[in-house]
Amino acid sequence: MHRLNRTVAQALPVAVGFALGRIYQQRQTTHTRVQEIHSPPSARLASQSHTSMRQTQRQAPPLPASMPSTPFPAASRSPSALLQQLKAELTPEQITTDPEDIQLYGQDATPHNHPAPLAILFPRTIEEVQTVMKLAQQYKIGVVPSGGRTGLSGGAVALSGELVLCLDEMDAIIDVNQHDRTVTCQAGVTTQTLQSFAKDQGLYYPVSFASQGASQIGGNIATNAGGVHVIQWGNTREQVIGLKVVTPEGALLELDRNLTKDNTGYDLKQLYIGSEGTLGIIVEATMKLTSIPSHMRVTLLGIHDIQHVSAIKQALQSAFNVTALELISSAALQHVHHDIDLSRFSTHPSPSAPLPPYFLLTECADIKDKQAEKLDQLLKKQEASGLFTHHISTTDPLLSEKIWALREGISSSLAEFKPLKFDISVQPSK
Repeated sequence: MHRLNRTVAQALPVAVGFALGRIYQQRQTTHTRVQEIHSPPSARLASQSHTSMRQTQRQAPPLPASMPSTPFPAASRSPSALLQQLKAELTPEQITTDPEDIQLYGQDATPHNHPAPLAILFPRTIEEVQTVMKLAQQYKIGVVPSGGRTGLSGGAVALSGELVLCLDEMDAIIDVNQHDRTVTCQAGVTTQTLQSFAKDQGLYYPVSFASQGASQIGGNIATNAGGVHVIQWGNTREQVIGLKVVTPEGALLELDRNLTKDNTGYDLKQLYIGSEGTLGIIVEATMKLTSIPSHMRVTLLGIHDIQHVSAIKQALQSAFNVTALELISSAALQHVHHDIDLSRFSTHPSPSAPLPPYFLLTECADIKDKQAEKLDQLLKKQEASGLFTHHISTTDPLLSEKIWALREGISSSLAEFKPLKFDISVQPSK
């Protein structure tokens, strides 16, 4: 997962999850599944005070079929007893307490941690996730979901005897709908796998970042991951059509009507996108796909004055279909291995000349014929006016890949130094 989600089967998350699990009943209509919210008598509106005592004291609706009222007998808080019950529910290959596995799966890419979970679990089905969550609640043990473990904000770090719920085994692509341009997959599918699958279908999944080979869709959703194409296609939130979520008490919520237009009430899947797992475990998702962009032009500009970036951006977006715009400092490139001769960007090109303090990487789609000529003219005009010192602009896929490697190699090149990293957003105008 990109920044991985944490579910703690205690305190507030349990209270919220319990409420969500109990208040839903499903009923079928001709075209949509409507989930009705039933609140307990003590929480009903004041207007109900005119109803009879019999009405206000009627029983709460029955629990969903996926959540038995007493899934397990009353349990002690003994971690060893919990492990014994888990071993009875899962296969030996699905549970590990090996120290090497604890170190690998008990944390994400956040530095300076010492993971200490109770055990690592590898569920393969939604039902097994439900079983784990029900047991965790019975024993009052926290649960930390784990996927690609690429996050840098500590969301998948287990420090205090939690259960780590690793979703690696839930990596199936379930269905693709060419007409609706959607794909349904389990949470453990990696971003890159989904991208490749979409491409094989003649479609495109636009969320992209350096860790896409390891990050998983469940984690992307739980953190509302962005990536380099946010400027055109938005964050992960904009790609989510439907979700299946297991609550902390083990109920299964199906928030997957899969409609482009849906004004039938609360869109509860939005509550889970970006929730970092505090309300439940995302186990399945239906994601939106789009057309494959074509005639791509990648450009790298050397920037000496950061104030010029806004003018460059505005000129590009007013005339072209900009799909990516990445500002990179020269300091960030010091340790990146690349095949681009950056010395040409200096005001006095030579191996020893200082580089410009910033580089701007842009990507535009639909650059062909007159649009290509128009872009070339704009870049020539901007360079002559001093907005940037030098540029490389190409439609060649190999050279484009080398330019993108500058951006995508930054994190891995700095990993050995264990820097503290920040993800800060500002308005483009500022």
